[in-house]
Amino acid sequence: MPPLHTSLMSWNNAGAPEGQHIIFDLVCRNNKFNDLAEMTVCNSFQEAEAGAFKLFPNILPIGPLFADGEFQKPVGNFLPEDARCLKWLDARADGSVVYVAFGSMAIFDPRQFQELAEGLELAGRPFLWVVRPDFTPGLSQAWLAEFQQRVAGTGMFVSWCSQQQVTPNPQTATLIRVT
Repeated sequence: MPPLHTSLMSWNNAGAPEGQHIIFDLVCRNNKFNDLAEMTVCNSFQEAEAGAFKLFPNILPIGPLFADGEFQKPVGNFLPEDARCLKWLDARADGSVVYVAFGSMAIFDPRQFQELAEGLELAGRPFLWVVRPDFTPGLSQAWLAEFQQRVAGTGMFVSWCSQQQVTPNPQTATLIRVT
């Protein structure tokens, strides 16, 4: 795995600074218990993260799991879903859309966000990008509005959507995410 700068660790990006030590302690405690385990199960699947599972053979993917047992019904959301993306997906060719979703915890700095955005633009592929309101603190709203205008025919931005409905969609070709 590539090196990760400590400023990007979860305890440094989890809200108020006074809570950072709690998250750090939790991560340390989980790592100790993880070292004792013969196997760690995770809610993912081989095809989604083959490279990671190859690096860590003691991780067993058993997903995707859904709490209510129904594939089509979302089981909970952090933000209201934007169902427009499903109609937008349906209007795209099969196997053409890059789905970008970094979950409920990831935070990008403005430079990272702009680099990823410009990479998606340069790729020229249709993309659906879930961008929470708090995803990139300090991002220039003028830059974002101008970028969204440039990619309006290719990209769609939503603050939240149903991953359970987007990932199996025949138009979805690639998933970029962090769990």
